[in-house]
Amino acid sequence: MFGLSQPTWNICQLGTVFFFNFFSFFTLSALSQTIIESVAESEGINQHAGYYSAFLTYLVFTFGHFVATPIVEVITPKWSIVSGLVGYAMFEAAFLWMNEYFLYISAACAGFSGSLLWTGQFDYLAQNCQPHTLDRNSSNLWGISQISLIFGGSFLLILYRFQSQNDFSMPLIRIVVGSFLVCTMISIFIGFFLPKPVFKAEKYKVPYFRHLSEIVKISFDRNLLFLMFTFLYTGMELSFFSAVYPTMVSFTKQLGNTRDLNALASIFVGIGSVSGCFALSALGPRVREFGRKKMVLLAALLHMTCFLLSFLMFPDESPLKPTTDFGYIEPRRSASSCVVMFYSAHALLKTHLVVLSVFCVMATVTFFGIRVPEKCPVSPSTEILEIKDYRCRWEAGCHVSQVFTQMKRIGSMSRVS
Repeated sequence: MFGLSQPTWNICQLGTVFFFNFFSFFTLSALSQTIIESVAESEGINQHAGYYSAFLTYLVFTFGHFVATPIVEVITPKWSIVSGLVGYAMFEAAFLWMNEYFLYISAACAGFSGSLLWTGQFDYLAQNCQPHTLDRNSSNLWGISQISLIFGGSFLLILYRFQSQNDFSMPLIRIVVGSFLVCTMISIFIGFFLPKPVFKAEKYKVPYFRHLSEIVKISFDRNLLFLMFTFLYTGMELSFFSAVYPTMVSFTKQLGNTRDLNALASIFVGIGSVSGCFALSALGPRVREFGRKKMVLLAALLHMTCFLLSFLMFPDESPLKPTTDFGYIEPRRSASSCVVMFYSAHALLKTHLVVLSVFCVMATVTFFGIRVPEKCPVSPSTEILEIKDYRCRWEAGCHVSQVFTQMKRIGSMSRVS
């Protein structure tokens, strides 16, 4: 169809599903704490309910993966994706009424739905790939999905042109969240029409609890032990990228019109993500020649540079409450640095920066200890199952670290209060 092979077309349709879902869920996640802070007093909810709900989401997300795999095998990847999207829609609907208890319940539901969604997503991806097309298709899928960040930021910029206030009011919140909810419903509709995967992956013919015991044994594999630091760091980085950085931009009042800057941050993050994904897709063979370890080292150096700029730019209390303080560099003196930070999307407290920097170094060093086989397995199904095992470990490691990140943030809020 349209000159594309059936597997590629399936991946593009799956990418469209995630485009609409990311447009709504991730844009809302970036705004959630700022929105709640704006209406906490008038609506009678905790001013840090956005962080608490994120903690619940990551907690349930982590443990949900232990039961998601057998569920996905029963209901198929397609319907697990659709089921996961329904849970995300429920979480978004909670912002229309601002009931704190319903927000927490819906956040927990979104966590479990997310485990179904992401497990189903990777199964569907794997069943439409062969070993030599997996890198290209996964990059294309992620690139199509990340375009939503550009559209999400652009949507907010256009919407803000018709709003005079710099803070969120309930009428504005209902317009924004209502638009996001419509996009999630569109993603559900497209998900209903996902075609059957082209390739059939082999299934584990073992009891569930025996499968869990095998997972525990695999977790002590040498490569996985080295990758554990990478898993933890990736989860920490993702947690700050998706929630803390947008909140810091909104709470640093010395930046000026922080609402517009938040939207611009989303646009620049999207541009960076999409450019990286499609560059990896187009330059796949050359990237392999350059080497994965060199790529990780380059990324680590860029991250450390962004952490340093974030440390210099933002005041310490900016992730927790609105502040008029300056960082070490005043905004008007560092316009060029702002562009870099909007692209990097990393802005942390001093202690958080130290933790992230340490894990960044440890993840990079341990990654160099991984033994990469010179040749890939010949059987596509064997390759798919091997990658699936490593993906499950990656998801678990990432989201365990996100849980601890949210716990650390809640502890910081308690000390500030």
